[in-house]
Amino acid sequence: MSKVQRVLLTAFAALAALTFVAMLAFFAIIVLVGPHGGLLPSSLRGVVIGIAWVVVLAVPALVARKVWRRLSKA
Repeated sequence: MSKVQRVLLTAFAALAALTFVAMLAFFAIIVLVGPHGGLLPSSLRGVVIGIAWVVVLAVPALVARKVWRRLSKA
C-alpha cells in the first residue's frame, strides 16, 4: 500500500470518527446540560462540556492511530 493511500484512508477514518463522536457529544450535552434538558446541576456544566471536548478530540485521534498502524502491516 502506498503512503498516499495510507494517509488518505487514515484521514477518512479520523473524519468519520470525528463526525460520529461530535454528533453524539452534541446530543449528550443538550440532554445533560442544555436549556431543554438540564439533568445536571449548573455547577457541573463546565465539567461536562470539558469532558465532551476531550472525547471529541481524543477518540478520532485514537481511531486514526489504530488505522495508521493497521495499514502499516498491509
